[in-house]
Amino acid sequence: MPNQNKQQLEQSHLLWSSMNSTFIGDLRDSMIHFLRKANKAGRMSKKAWGEGHGLVFTAGNADTFSRVLLTLKLLHDHLESPLPSEIFSFPGEAPDEETRLALEKYGAKLRIVQDAVRDGKRTKRWGVPGKYVTVGALPSNSMSGFCGHTMLQADHIGRPLFVHANLLKQIPSGVGKGFAWGKSRAMRSFSNTLKHEADEPKDEELDDYDVDCDMLANADHSGNAIAPAPPAVRKRAALEKGLVPFFHGGWISALCIDMRWDDPRTDDEIEAAKTAVSGKPTSADDDTVDVSFTSSEDGLEILWKDPLQVLEWKDDVRLKDFEEVFFAEGGHLNGKGF
Repeated sequence: MPNQNKQQLEQSHLLWSSMNSTFIGDLRDSMIHFLRKANKAGRMSKKAWGEGHGLVFTAGNADTFSRVLLTLKLLHDHLESPLPSEIFSFPGEAPDEETRLALEKYGAKLRIVQDAVRDGKRTKRWGVPGKYVTVGALPSNSMSGFCGHTMLQADHIGRPLFVHANLLKQIPSGVGKGFAWGKSRAMRSFSNTLKHEADEPKDEELDDYDVDCDMLANADHSGNAIAPAPPAVRKRAALEKGLVPFFHGGWISALCIDMRWDDPRTDDEIEAAKTAVSGKPTSADDDTVDVSFTSSEDGLEILWKDPLQVLEWKDDVRLKDFEEVFFAEGGHLNGKGF
């Protein structure tokens, strides 16, 4: 996917430009060695860490404790979650007394990682949910268009799971209940067949493919990445390469985020495909030859057309009541810090 993360380029461009496959391989080997050593020393055993089920949060900077509190209210008061939680922070970071008592009311325990040191230049986040992040948006377009302000993350099979604040802080204070959320721009889901299916699987039909980063990394136009993956993940890997997030607005309207899809194939690759189909030299601009549908050597069919769609929150059982509950529990659009 095209790199839109300007922060990484501006603050750590020398580090990123120096990375190559050998460097990455050495890092992975170092991590594996560290984990094996820790396991051998008993530091990863149940005796060292205990056992059970619960929720783990990190918080401490800006208004993150209040966001965790809002999350716990939603989980316990509206979703009837029985799970306890632990909140980890850096030394010197603690909520105010009122927030601390409210957190403890919901079974949360505050933990300070005493030997931790904050490194503001390292902002790595890595996880592979069942679907690429979705853009949650205002119910109506702003003056500059589709106005996304929220990153909606999916669970392991691609259903809505987690709403991240993101640009909520940039939304004008006059926007309230009934006008905050309403739709999303999202990648479609794919059937787990080699053949292309026009209809995507419904929520109850989604499967857990146990997706890890190597199933998507360095994918080619057949969806083959570092690690083998089932057809549904390969289709996703190939088409995700064309996603381009971008900002708009922010002058006389809200600062919004959106994403579009551009065909990730180069002109040379499209020209070669058209030449192969037509049997004669054909330019990439020749619209008389259609290569929007391809089949790989093993029969995986990919439709090279925009896989993005706009979904209504009112039609999703997990999202239709979120806005009302968010405001009922004290949620607000503007906040301090990040």
